Amino acid sequence: MDPIASAIAIFAAFQPWLIKAYNRYIVRPEAGFLPAHSASVSFLDSGPMLGLVATLNAKNKDVLVEKIEATVVRASDNAKHDFEWSALIDPQVSLSGLQDTKLEQASPLVIRPGFPIKKNILFWDPNQMEEIRSLVSDYNSAFWQDVGKPWYDEHGSLPENPDTIATSPRILEKWKAFLHGTVRSDTYARLNDLFFWREGEYEVRVSIVSEDRALRFVGNFHFKLSEGDSKTLRLNIVTILDQALSSFSGMQSYPWNWNYPRIKRLNDAS
Repeated sequence: MDPIASAIAIFAAFQPWLIKAYNRYIVRPEAGFLPAHSASVSFLDSGPMLGLVATLNAKNKDVLVEKIEATVVRASDNAKHDFEWSALIDPQVSLSGLQDTKLEQASPLVIRPGFPIKKNILFWDPNQMEEIRSLVSDYNSAFWQDVGKPWYDEHGSLPENPDTIATSPRILEKWKAFLHGTVRSDTYARLNDLFFWREGEYEVRVSIVSEDRALRFVGNFHFKLSEGDSKTLRLNIVTILDQALSSFSGMQSYPWNWNYPRIKRLNDAS
């Protein structure tokens, strides 16, 4: 047989396996992360929160995303938080204008070429979340011991509404004393120290980590908070403290404040 013909025949026979090997071991997957024009930030009883509505896409081959991380650095003092994705929200808006949101816990997901995925990704700092929840737990326990338990021992049930507390002068005095006492002021001061979203510029470094760690896509973005933005978010500290009072007395607590700064890609994103 002609040597050239034999070589061609052998190559043809092995071509499918060569293509598979090339695609598996040579071609590298790529992932894209394109955020919407606005981020969302807040400060809750789980700590600082960051939300990014983004379109995720893949090139060359499927990408199994193990996790998405975000490191946020405050430019004024280089303070930073390492955020982990906590939840994915898939918003659906009806023609009536009502919005129905589907919340799912963050878990590995597959991105396929040609099939981009749009998600609202919520990030939190798990380390600070534990610290804040411990503070809130101690605060709630102190409120129950100082106000809640004395009322319950006296009436055998929780107050029907905030006005009901005024029917018991002794408990009302305890309520006022707690509101102006050291437990509340000290807890507020500590939460104020932990408050992250201050006025200024912020850099966001987003990392998409594949399951086999072969891919670690990084994108750099930034946004800015004004003095008014920061003050509005700081009001959430009072909401955190008033949750215990609200659940005890039915007192209406303040809503959680969010801010939606414009987010832009940095020129040196890589």
